[in-house]
This record gives sequence, C-alpha cells and structure tokens, in this order.
Amino acid sequence: MFYLKATKTSLYKLVRDKTQLILWANLPSMRKTRFWKAFRRPDYFLEWYRDGCSFRAFLSVCGGSPLLSIECCQDGEENHRQVIKLTLEELQDRDMVERVSDKRMAAGQPKGGTA
Repeated sequence: MFYLKATKTSLYKLVRDKTQLILWANLPSMRKTRFWKAFRRPDYFLEWYRDGCSFRAFLSVCGGSPLLSIECCQDGEENHRQVIKLTLEELQDRDMVERVSDKRMAAGQPKGGTA
C-alpha cells in the first residue's frame, strides 16, 4: 500500500506539466503560489491568483485512485474544473508516493492511500 507525499516543488511541477494543455489554468512562477497539506490527511493544495481569478489544485486519493483537480473561481463562483486521473507509476516516477509498512497499516495509519 502507498500513500501520497508532496512538497510545494513536486506539486507545482505536477500541476505545471498537467496544465500545459488547459488554456484557462494560468500557472505563475512558484513564488506566487501557496501550498498546504490538509490536516491529518494525505491531501495537498496549491493555490494561486491571476487575472482576477482564484485557482486551486487539489491532489488526493479517491477510491484508491490518485486524482488531481484544478479549478478556477471568479467572483466566488466556480467557472472551470478539470479532474485528471493519475497513475501510481507516474507518481512513483515523481517520488510523490511512499510505501506504507505493515506495522503502520496494523496501527491504522495512514488513511487515504492507494493500493
């Protein structure tokens, strides 16, 4: 079993590579983005503002599949959302997953992993 791990740099590079074909996702330089991890969950956010819009990328696992969601909000309303299904191999190549030991699994940690 694996679970997600990410840094600002690794998530930024993933979002940059996945949004090259999404015209509305204007990713600025890494310095102009904000990164945080969800409390007690292996979920990660990257947020940025550009052209009067708020953008948020969300990396999580749903049903055992890693997903990257990118959304654009303007004036408090969601305008665009793109959900990209990622592969375990793709995240392993980027060193964004970590194998969970059997001892940690027996202790019930962490939740939200991929098989």
